[in-house]
Amino acid sequence: MKLIANLAAFDLEAIEELGIAGLLLMENAGRAVASAVCQWVRQNEPMNRELNVVVLCGPGNNGGDGFACARHLTMLAGQGAFAPYHIHSRVLSVNDLDDYTGDAATNAALLAHYPVRVLASPAIELLEKCVAEADVIVDGLFGSGLNRAIDEELADWVAAVNRAVARSNVPVVAIDMPSGIDARTGQVHGCAVNATVTVTLQAGKPGLYLYPGRACAGMVQTVDIGLPPKLFNPSDLARHAPGEPLVQLVTSAMVAKTLPSRSADSHKYAYGNAMVIGGCPTMPGAPLMSARAAFVAGCGYVRLAAPVSAMAQMQLPAEVVTLPLGDEAHDAAQAVGHGTVVPADIERIRPIMGQADVIVLGPGLGRSEPVQQFVESMTALLLQEYKGLVVLDADGLNALSQLQTPFPLNHRFVLTPHVGEAARLLKTTSSAVKADMIKAASALAQLYRCTVVLKSSSTVIAGQRLSETGQAQIEVWINPTGDSGMATAGSGDVLTGLIAGLLAQMANGESMLSPADMTGAVAAITYLHGLAGQHASAELTPYAVTATELLRFFPHALKQTLPMPTAPVPFNAAVDPMPGGGSVPVCPTVQRLSC
Repeated sequence: MKLIANLAAFDLEAIEELGIAGLLLMENAGRAVASAVCQWVRQNEPMNRELNVVVLCGPGNNGGDGFACARHLTMLAGQGAFAPYHIHSRVLSVNDLDDYTGDAATNAALLAHYPVRVLASPAIELLEKCVAEADVIVDGLFGSGLNRAIDEELADWVAAVNRAVARSNVPVVAIDMPSGIDARTGQVHGCAVNATVTVTLQAGKPGLYLYPGRACAGMVQTVDIGLPPKLFNPSDLARHAPGEPLVQLVTSAMVAKTLPSRSADSHKYAYGNAMVIGGCPTMPGAPLMSARAAFVAGCGYVRLAAPVSAMAQMQLPAEVVTLPLGDEAHDAAQAVGHGTVVPADIERIRPIMGQADVIVLGPGLGRSEPVQQFVESMTALLLQEYKGLVVLDADGLNALSQLQTPFPLNHRFVLTPHVGEAARLLKTTSSAVKADMIKAASALAQLYRCTVVLKSSSTVIAGQRLSETGQAQIEVWINPTGDSGMATAGSGDVLTGLIAGLLAQMANGESMLSPADMTGAVAAITYLHGLAGQHASAELTPYAVTATELLRFFPHALKQTLPMPTAPVPFNAAVDPMPGGGSVPVCPTVQRLSC
């Protein structure tokens, strides 16, 4: 689903070039929000109840949407499905009604013809009283165009709303965005409304899915206000300003369409070959979790290359093929590395690396000088001689960040940094990365010319997309799944292995994946990783989730996303002819879905 930070440019195009009246767009927005309020009431309030709805209207067009909403509430209440409810609307506007201009002024004037009580520029004491008495509050103070800190007077309005929510759990329906949230980054401009429901207009906004905005948005509902769908076609790169990324939300439909099908007539090599290179005596579990995750994602064959000293501490699954690094011939070098990989180990990997469709480099390698040299030399080798896909993670990224000049990678590579690692790669601070996750992920994708998974409470995936004319555009996906239970050691190692497992299946026996295919596949598996975390938290509580539990619950995420057979076909089901006649059952297989 395509996300738009600010609809202003699209509104202008619809009005000036397509001849759609702005007043119609505002009317549609007001009606949609009013309908959402009534739906919430119907689902959560007893019938035949008198309900007070307070609509807060800000100084711009978002206030105009609020005026239209209040008017439509009076028309919807008591009619059709909402007949059992008696809704009384009260408008509290920041400005005097005469101060509004354009379409907002028209909607402000229309209120005089409807049973809506209006309080313009009320004193803070009256505002506090009104919101305290409200059964529902509609937040129409600021929309997606806010790009500055809220001033002190309106900060008092926001604080009053939040006190009502905290004191009486009053539901808040926000128009387009919770007031105070930056629609592009999800950051808070001084203070922000805590919404129960956000009715976002025409298209989702990135800030609704990026923390802290995501925490303020509540349930997000996207409504159509009449803008032509062609304005939001993701393939139309010409509608994006140069340098601005195409931002989309990962959805279950997109994931189902992306995952490869599995045939009943297949073997292990049909589903790809992955190699994980990592491990040291103090972190033997990291590469092991990545290797196990590659299998769980569907990869047919996985090899784990790790130092002997690290491998000795692993409880290796029977499925994993091993490549011990360091033997008698390398004892001296291993001693220098204190049991870590060293540059000499590359000669053990080089002869067989061509067998792998995907190579993972980094989990648990450590940060010694020999490791730094190993990663530099191995990365150069992967660029020059290896034709498959590469996932650089953890200490592989730390080694990369130590270089004075960034490695010129390409779209065969995937980087999976968390915020701290991204800050080191970009030579900036973690706070700067968190302040604009889309900008940081896009910058890394441009700098290294590859796909980037920027991991945090909000995970952002960035890569390149090419138009039919060859025009390059940064494409960004925001992952909406995951929860606090995933804030645990090893969660990133599991994601790395899942990425490798999926890419191995998609690249196996095929021509090289396009940049857009790479980015989309990584976004899809990230969605499933987060969904597995949600399933784990639902059963175990977020307190008890560990990284290995993510592997146990990953099949639940797959079942939720793909149509899976609910019961095994009997062993003799395909015997023909069947006793008593009838057709022969066919063993079901998972097929690629179309959206």
